[in-house]
Amino acid sequence: MKHPIRIYVEGDLRLRRGFHKFFGGGERIRVIAGRSGPEARKDFLAAKADHPGSIVLLLVDAEKSLAAAPRDPNAFFMIQVMESWFLADRERLGQYFGDGFKAKALPGSPKQVESIPKRDVLRGLDAATKQCGGGQKQYGLAKAKHGGELLSRIRPALVRAASPECERLFQALELP
Repeated sequence: MKHPIRIYVEGDLRLRRGFHKFFGGGERIRVIAGRSGPEARKDFLAAKADHPGSIVLLLVDAEKSLAAAPRDPNAFFMIQVMESWFLADRERLGQYFGDGFKAKALPGSPKQVESIPKRDVLRGLDAATKQCGGGQKQYGLAKAKHGGELLSRIRPALVRAASPECERLFQALELP
């Protein structure tokens, strides 16, 4: 049997289920939310020592473009923020938000999400969802709620194709 996988993620506890489904939902994967990036990093470093029989990975926001600096091979980034991944599957975004969704307000290319600045990603999601649900379903108003739901709905294959970092993560997870 393959080793169990522990993924320490930055973000609200409500994101765990969405991440688990995004990664395939197998029993082998355990997603642990650390709220802030520093908290997730601290838990990740402790888990490397505490769980020697597991594959222990860290997944946090990069907050900006990645430099070519060396880093822990088990650390991965949602470039530049988790929401960047959502832009790879604009069809599912539109299905989730429904009437009022304005896909044209989303920035950048859905095939190259890593190059879209964090500010543009968040502003674009707010603009695209501003009229959804009479303004009550705007992304920024309930980021953690929408984030977990969207993670469970977007297609990992599209994200992997649009984000080399996500593809690298799936390779580390030994997932097809």
